[in-house]
Amino acid sequence: MARCGAEEEEEARLASMPAWRRDLLRKKLEEERSGEFGTGPDLPPLPNLRTVLSPLRPAPFEHIPLSLRKEEERQKQEEMQREKEQSEKLRTLGYDETKLAPWQRQIILKKGDIAKY
Repeated sequence: MARCGAEEEEEARLASMPAWRRDLLRKKLEEERSGEFGTGPDLPPLPNLRTVLSPLRPAPFEHIPLSLRKEEERQKQEEMQREKEQSEKLRTLGYDETKLAPWQRQIILKKGDIAKY
């Protein structure tokens, strides 16, 4: 039997690949030729991502009443102010905040008067 040029090129290309990849490519080509590419084990349909992620995603801002939004903003501002004060206190005591573990930071801030130097 005479081989056409495309088959010879395909065989040469397959010979230069690692065995595992060659097997995968052959299987894929066989499935495409036989027309069975779409068939396989019956899998359940994928769930809708909106329903799966909805508990993880906060509600849009429009649905939150104005008073709650202002309260949340105020709490965020207070938290940021507290963090700034803590960072400043650590710096004045001589600690590098980036080199402290959270538990070390807590202890130093609770004790308050322990200077590094």
